[in-house]
Amino acid sequence: MANPPPIPPVVLNGHLPVQDIDLSDAQYPRDGVTYQPTNPNIVREPDAVFLQSLTQSINNRADQFQLLLGHRVNFVNGPPVGYGLFTVHRLPRGHRCVFGHPSGRAFRSMTEFSEHVVSIIQDKLDNCPCRLCQPGVWKHSHLEKHRVRCAGAVNTHLPPAPPAPPAAPTVP
Repeated sequence: MANPPPIPPVVLNGHLPVQDIDLSDAQYPRDGVTYQPTNPNIVREPDAVFLQSLTQSINNRADQFQLLLGHRVNFVNGPPVGYGLFTVHRLPRGHRCVFGHPSGRAFRSMTEFSEHVVSIIQDKLDNCPCRLCQPGVWKHSHLEKHRVRCAGAVNTHLPPAPPAPPAAPTVP
């Protein structure tokens, strides 16, 4: 049976309604991998700055995101688990990137990340159209860890196996 046509969003006074969304809530799929930079020129921004920037990015692209979601958004409480907004300080000026994608790569702009966020909201990460979810982008080591996690393994960083006990002495 074919999918029914999408229901058009209700528009009040020329504006779509606003919905508060907490991407850190367990109802949303979690694919983020926490990134802790070792480079002192990469500085994490506060989550409030991240959420404000993400809210503006999605709401400023009505044709691309709002009509797809059926509402405007206001992101509250926390970003998707494992993701962070970072400023990379390089001369002549810094730029912002979003780290945390399981591919091990960074989103180069909030617009790139917004595409991934819409897939998180819709619970459609398996068909995410963002640049980093495309084949050929993933670093091999990250892809293998991601596949293990998706297969149901809880911990991909298992401690080494304990050494075998010494063999009992043999008596001739």
